[in-house]
Amino acid sequence: MRIVIHGSYGTGNRGDNVILSQLLLLLAAETPGADVTLLCRDEQRVALYLASEHPELALRVTPLNASFRRHPLQVLRACQQADLFVLGGGGLLWGKAPGNLSYWLQRARIARGSGAHLIFYLPGIYGVKGRRAHRLLGRVTEAADFVSVRDEEGLEQLRHCGVPEERIALGADPAFLLAPPEPGQIDDLLQALGLEGRRLVGLSARDWQERLSAGIFANFVRHLLDDPDVVLLFFVMKTGGRLGETDTDDITVARKLLRTLPPELQQRVLIVDDAYSNAEMIALLAACQYLVAMRLHALIFATIAGTPFGALAYDDKIRAYMSMLGREEHLLDLREVIDPQRLLDVTTALAEERTRDGRPSPSLLMAAASLALRARAVHQALAGRLRDWAAQAGGRAAP
Repeated sequence: MRIVIHGSYGTGNRGDNVILSQLLLLLAAETPGADVTLLCRDEQRVALYLASEHPELALRVTPLNASFRRHPLQVLRACQQADLFVLGGGGLLWGKAPGNLSYWLQRARIARGSGAHLIFYLPGIYGVKGRRAHRLLGRVTEAADFVSVRDEEGLEQLRHCGVPEERIALGADPAFLLAPPEPGQIDDLLQALGLEGRRLVGLSARDWQERLSAGIFANFVRHLLDDPDVVLLFFVMKTGGRLGETDTDDITVARKLLRTLPPELQQRVLIVDDAYSNAEMIALLAACQYLVAMRLHALIFATIAGTPFGALAYDDKIRAYMSMLGREEHLLDLREVIDPQRLLDVTTALAEERTRDGRPSPSLLMAAASLALRARAVHQALAGRLRDWAAQAGGRAAP
C-alpha cells in the first residue's frame, strides 16, 4: 500500500512530532509494510527524528520536502500514485494567511483526483474567512473518505463550509494518547534533578509577530524568583525551523530571558528541552504548581499532568483550547501580560487551584481522560477502514 502523509512536520515542534508518532503507530499497526511518503518541511530533521524515536517501525517511510519548487516531479508522482492520502494533523487549516488553505489542500486534491482515499486526520481548523475559502475547504472535505477534527472549533468551521455534521468525527489532539505520569516517576525525576522540596512553576513562551516574549515575561519571572524556594522550569516545545535555524527557537527566547536576570537568579531556572522525553516533560509539569504558556502542546501536556495553567491568546487555537476546557478566565491577551497586576491575579488563582495536598486537579484529569477517549475513538474508527483499504491496494499491481 502506498500512503502519502502531508503535515507541518520537520520544524522541530514537539507537538507535531507527537502527532506524527501517533499517526505512524496507527498506520504501522493496521497497514504493516506500507510505503509511506511523508511530505514535510525538512527531510533531514524528520529522518533524524524517525531514526531516534521509531528505528523499528513496521513501515517504509521516506521524508520528502512538500514544496513543488524543491521536488516538483517527486511530489506530484507521490500524490498521483498514492492509495491513501492523509492530511494532518496539527493546526494546518486556517484562513487568515492568503494561500494557506490552497497550499494544504492542493496536494490532497491531486491525490483524490487520482483515485486515492483521503483522510482528514484530526487537523485544527481556525478562522476560515471568505466565500472562496469556504467553498474550497467544503469541496475537498466533501470528497474525503474520512473527516475528523481535533476540537469543536474545527467542527463549527466545517459546518460553515456546508459539510454535514454527521460526516465529521469530533476527536482530540493525538497528544492526549500519551500516558499520565506515575507518582513514583515524578519523585524519581525530581530527586535526580535535585528539585525535591522546591516550589516549581512552569513557563512556555515563544516569539510572536516581533513581540519579544522574553521581555514580556522578564518582570513576571523576577517576581516569581523573589521567593528563594521557587525554581522556574522553562518548557521548550520547538527547537528551530529547518535544521540549524533558530529564529523561531524557544531556546532562544529562554536564553534572552535568562540574560535579563542576575546570575544568582539564573541558577534557579531549568530549561526543559529535547534532552527530556515526553514522559519526563509531563512528569515535570505534574510537579509544577502551575504553568503559564503560549504553546498549545505545553497546555495539552499540563492537562494530562493535571496541572493548572493560564495561557496567552496569541492565536485562535489557544483561544479554542481554553474555551473547550472552560478556562477562559485564565486566558490573557498579549497586551494584558505586561500588566503586572493582571498577571499576578491570574497566577494567584492558578496557585489556589491546586488542592491543599498538592495533588493534580481532578477536573483537568477528567478533561484529559475524556479527550483521550475522543482521540482513541477516531483511531478505532480509522483502523477498520485502513485494513480494508490495505486489502484493496494489495490486489492491485503497482504502476
